[in-house]
Amino acid sequence: TAGICLGFLPHNFHPARIFMGDGGALLLGLLMAASTISVGGSSSEPFSGQVYFFFAPLFIPLFILGVPILDTVFAIIRRATRRAGVANADKEHLHHRLMRLGHGQRRSVLILWGWTLALSVFVLYPTYTGKGDALVPIGVVVLGFGLYVFFGAGFQRSRLNPAGDPADGEAPADGPTVEVEQDT
Repeated sequence: TAGICLGFLPHNFHPARIFMGDGGALLLGLLMAASTISVGGSSSEPFSGQVYFFFAPLFIPLFILGVPILDTVFAIIRRATRRAGVANADKEHLHHRLMRLGHGQRRSVLILWGWTLALSVFVLYPTYTGKGDALVPIGVVVLGFGLYVFFGAGFQRSRLNPAGDPADGEAPADGPTVEVEQDT
């Protein structure tokens, strides 16, 4: 599966020349699910009471796919909060938010890759070293809290003028607003 993705990557990196489409995405999903199932039950190591290694076949794919999973979860929560259909499109996904923060398309992709790499190293470290299984639950809580605070559902920044009205050209926010004061 990784070989297929790496071979396809030069053609799909910005500016993309070939797009995978639904068929390719479904094939990759099938291959990832099949490899997770086949690798998950083939541990010859005794568990010796270590909880992490017992649940590793569940944790590893969830963490490696953590960025798209969190993006999907935030989208569902965001749309449910706004009472919109789950299939309604919006421009509030992680890459859209990164681009609004000032990152270009290429840098946004590299940031998301970096997050995926960090999550992958984080979850695979205890598996390959036999150490650090206590870090996983702590990391889950810290990561979830940090992402929710940074990309939380419905929160928007607005710049207010002294009268408390939105700045010229800015529409009022639909959800809760975090006020950012400006020094004059």
